[in-house]
Amino acid sequence: HTPSRHRNGTDCSLFLRSEKNTVPANNEVGPKSVDHMYNKNDGVWYPDQLTPRMAWFGGDKSFDRAQSRGEINPFANVDHFIVASNFTERLEKKDSALQWALMQPGEKHIHGTRGNQPYARQNIKPDWMAKTEYTTFANMRSYPHIQLRNILTAIHERQLQFTEPSVHTLIEQTAFHIGKVTIGNNNSILEWKRDLEDPEFAADGHDILGSFYDEIKESPKNYMCVKLLGKICNFFSHWEPTCRNIAQQLAKSVCQWADGLDDEVDKSPPRSAPIIRGKQVVLYQHAIMVLAGGGDLT
Repeated sequence: HTPSRHRNGTDCSLFLRSEKNTVPANNEVGPKSVDHMYNKNDGVWYPDQLTPRMAWFGGDKSFDRAQSRGEINPFANVDHFIVASNFTERLEKKDSALQWALMQPGEKHIHGTRGNQPYARQNIKPDWMAKTEYTTFANMRSYPHIQLRNILTAIHERQLQFTEPSVHTLIEQTAFHIGKVTIGNNNSILEWKRDLEDPEFAADGHDILGSFYDEIKESPKNYMCVKLLGKICNFFSHWEPTCRNIAQQLAKSVCQWADGLDDEVDKSPPRSAPIIRGKQVVLYQHAIMVLAGGGDLT
């Protein structure tokens, strides 16, 4: 039985239905002839005879509703690619054609042609990317166990435009995607980040990040690199604590950039001062985020 009215919630729609879903037809209730009616219950149907159940019709999200708009089983297994896709960050609209490059479903689900796609799909390269930058971007997450190496290689070779928001999204998704976890006797092993178990790898990461810091520390125009470099330094500091020192020095440099704008404020006309102060606020904000990202403010 389907009631004539139902209420839609903010996130989903629910129906109260019966096990059989339909009310029995007239000719299905009681004897076929009055000659066979012997008591007051013959020919009478009671709705209470139907076992009720809840029916889920989902919400506005495509993964939470059936294409036919009928009811669905909310406890059914969801396709792995749908889950992986919906837990992957989204690129800016101008770079949405590269969204596939952020997807990493795990080694069991990688398509056999994944490694060739960056070269076969060069027609979708954004205008702001050079060819090498595009292949580096598209190959970053091709295979899960070499992702951290790809990040360090891209930084060491300066193969990406680290001021671009889409590059930030890619590298952050790559670094912070936990991936496969193996539970040991006394610890948990991050299978996609086994490289970090090698002290030399983490130490090399420190050197590469330190070199990048030396390059941008005197260049306020590269302030957009600060947020990304700070996050990556704080990430590696869990395995190589000296990376935390780079993050702290980075925050100090940004504060110096901001302090250096005081003279410009003093020399500028009153109507220009708020604009410069706004730049200072942004720089101080980046410095705070770099410090806070390490888990302490020391």
